[in-house]
Amino acid sequence: MFDHITLCVSDLDKSRLFYEKAFQPLGYKVSFGKEGLFWAFELGNGSLFEIAQHVGESPLTSVHVAFRTQCSEEVNNFYNAALAAGARDNGEPGPRPQYTKNYYACFVHDLDGHNIEAMFDKPKIELVSYKEEWKDDFEGIKKDILSFCNKEILSVRHIGSTSIPNMIAKDIIDVQVGVENFNRIQILIGLMSKAGFEILPHILQDHAPGHEFHEFVPGWEKRFFKASASRRSTNIHVRCVDGENFKFALLFRDFLRFDKEASRAYEQIKLRLASAFGNSQKDYTLIKDPVCDLIMLQAKKWATETQWKLDTNSNPSDFY
Repeated sequence: MFDHITLCVSDLDKSRLFYEKAFQPLGYKVSFGKEGLFWAFELGNGSLFEIAQHVGESPLTSVHVAFRTQCSEEVNNFYNAALAAGARDNGEPGPRPQYTKNYYACFVHDLDGHNIEAMFDKPKIELVSYKEEWKDDFEGIKKDILSFCNKEILSVRHIGSTSIPNMIAKDIIDVQVGVENFNRIQILIGLMSKAGFEILPHILQDHAPGHEFHEFVPGWEKRFFKASASRRSTNIHVRCVDGENFKFALLFRDFLRFDKEASRAYEQIKLRLASAFGNSQKDYTLIKDPVCDLIMLQAKKWATETQWKLDTNSNPSDFY
């Protein structure tokens, strides 16, 4: 986040009037300044956009400034307001997939030819309401995995938030594949690739409760696969059936399916984290994982009270 940026303009009074009109849809207003010298617009979080009267005979240098908006509608409104205030079109509102998949932006030239952009990019963490079709999506993924990998695996389970009825979640199906050990992992990597899932070789374990994320802890080893571009968004977690992380995923799921209050509290945590850290998967996860560890303390008590048992299930399947 920058503190402030200053553009030199040829006519300070006209430029102030222009930006006051153009910024109206974004809610940016003049905060302070000095007549004939500069004006500063408050952008929020302490950041300022300043315009200053150009002095001297050197020509103005065109500058590109992009303003992040909250939605595509704000991009449209900025574009229309800027043109009405005297800007020249330099790119009408629309998708810009050459930047990122969900990038939406417009471009205008202000009164001095500066390239001013308004943009919106969907956050990396986007939560959606529960979808009944997630069950069928999982079953289709499981079928494909079994058709290629049945002889190398012991179980295929639907885990994560999409496996918990009525839970908000990222629209990504999480699947846990159980194996006896990792001795034949290279064979499984080849078979999973044929099924449309590619390994991320740098991910070798899960976060272990009570430990830092970089610490290796026995019982928490895994291999992680993501769906190829042609497939539905899917995360595949390959874990040993006697591993602590294998049990963690299933107990966590079953407890939240049972305890509606805990499920609702977890949902609220995710919503607030997505709001605060929606553009940072790392920050979102760094906070969410210890929260899951706290939920598991209660889940373990529940498991004892209900005599919950881990079912490694040699016949791969899942239950709702």
